[in-house]
Amino acid sequence: MSRAVIAGCLAGKCQSGFLGNTGIATAFKNIGFIKSIAPMKKKLLSILVCPLCKGPLLHQARKKQLVCEKDKLAYPIRNGIPILLDADAVKISKN
Repeated sequence: MSRAVIAGCLAGKCQSGFLGNTGIATAFKNIGFIKSIAPMKKKLLSILVCPLCKGPLLHQARKKQLVCEKDKLAYPIRNGIPILLDADAVKISKN
């Protein structure tokens, strides 16, 4: 079973009750599996830069996005993966 399948099931995106209600999430948490697939680790954040200006990105965990304050763009984070594409970036306004 791949990590992606397990991660999807733990996130509640199992198809046809793949793992059911077996307490598998608790078991994986206990053995540290969840830590190995934790989204947006600090090391990753430290090397990511804005694809346009190469400036730093601010991680807004609650909004699930990375923000470039210089370009005023927000890049989404989907399933723990930053999407650093111009087409997916959202223009933000700072008041």
